[in-house]
Amino acid sequence: MKTRFHRILANNVQHLLLLTFVSMLASSFANSQEPTQLRKIELTCIDDQVIHSATFQSNTQHVVSNRNGIFAAFVKTRNEDYSAQKWRLVRSVDGGRNFSLVTEGISATNAPVLESDDDGNIYLY
Repeated sequence: MKTRFHRILANNVQHLLLLTFVSMLASSFANSQEPTQLRKIELTCIDDQVIHSATFQSNTQHVVSNRNGIFAAFVKTRNEDYSAQKWRLVRSVDGGRNFSLVTEGISATNAPVLESDDDGNIYLY
């Protein structure tokens, strides 16, 4: 029997996968001069041990892509009163198949919002 925690965890993993897919799809459209062809969708689990609000604030951007890869930010763990949330920034250099840790931090806020400029720099807000 799955507990409420396991259902919430599974839901957040799905959100991380969906964010990755949307970013890859947007990148595909932005870089394509030809009509887009249907192709197989591959989902990648970025992290299967996250808290229930790993991608909280869906109105902000937590996935970006540029010539240096696909980047995603999410909350990994938190303390009881949300004053010390450990967030992670991960990057994929193979189109979203694998992700590696770039950096992580602990703060009283949610995962940072991500932005990228034309030079391929990533900004965390």
